[in-house]
Amino acid sequence: MACSVGPASAGPAVKQQLFLDLARAAERERSPEALAEDERQTWGTPMALFAGIDAEARFTFDACASPETAKCPDFWTIDDDALAHTWGPEVYWCNYPFAKARPWHEKALEAVANGGEAWLLGNISTGAKWFYEVVVPHADWWTLRGRVAFVPPLGVMPSTNDRDSVLCRYHRGPLRGYMGTRCPKTGRA
Repeated sequence: MACSVGPASAGPAVKQQLFLDLARAAERERSPEALAEDERQTWGTPMALFAGIDAEARFTFDACASPETAKCPDFWTIDDDALAHTWGPEVYWCNYPFAKARPWHEKALEAVANGGEAWLLGNISTGAKWFYEVVVPHADWWTLRGRVAFVPPLGVMPSTNDRDSVLCRYHRGPLRGYMGTRCPKTGRA
């Protein structure tokens, strides 16, 4: 299947669901500032992208999820604070909050040291010092050609992603470094 990137049209059922989601969000007992921060940091991974990568990785744990966005039966939420846990011998999926990339990539190194493997999806930051200190020497990584259409949290209107993404795989064994590109819709190389 060829990778095609483009906006999908929202039908009446999607618009109705968005309306219901907005109503639920209005009922939340949270400050507007907290909701705005969550809106920027808690968008989910599109299922087709995850499924394409999962077919290769066979994930056992979602390290950064909500009950609505979890891609594995076992997962940590923001309240669980994945960065405070020891990452052990699991195969982790992690679509982390992009505002704080380095700690998540360092945590992936802990998973490898403890017999695990971690795949992280984030914004590509090749100009950042941490990218060359953590990703380049320790991970296989792919750029995603085109932009990922992340899934908004309940009550948040969909919008376009204006950032390029990178998929990093931390694992034992020989590292291959930059691996080329993958499709942002299917996860396939």
